[in-house]
Amino acid sequence: MEPSRLKLLAYHLKSLQISPYEDADALPVGQYADFHLAEFSSEVQHLEMKDEGSEDLKLSVSRGESQSFPYAIQLEAVGIFNASSLPHERQIPLVLVNGASMLYGALREVLLMLTQRCMHGPVMLPSVHFVQLEKDYLQSQAVQVESSH
Repeated sequence: MEPSRLKLLAYHLKSLQISPYEDADALPVGQYADFHLAEFSSEVQHLEMKDEGSEDLKLSVSRGESQSFPYAIQLEAVGIFNASSLPHERQIPLVLVNGASMLYGALREVLLMLTQRCMHGPVMLPSVHFVQLEKDYLQSQAVQVESSH
């Protein structure tokens, strides 16, 4: 194991809302809510800052059509990262993918800790990956280069 060249300098919760649906059934002890029964979305925004990159990660969970998922959830976090030890062209892609993963992991723990004490039982965010963010970013950069010629 070696230290990452991407440094998480700080992260903060911007918003946190967990609302149990009153008509949801409590889960058996030790069981987590099933995310297959939820509508789940995330949004990642990269913000340029002087000397550091900042990332805003928004997560939204609701039960949509299903009556079985027990909570409406809105979480938002901001992380501040330093990737200056990386080549310039790798900094933003790494912040997008690895930075989002770091923030997502932090939000997973916050949500699990808080819902452990809620009436409908614990919720743990599902495993996800953010590789598409890098692909989308690199594609947008290629389009910008082509349009500037």
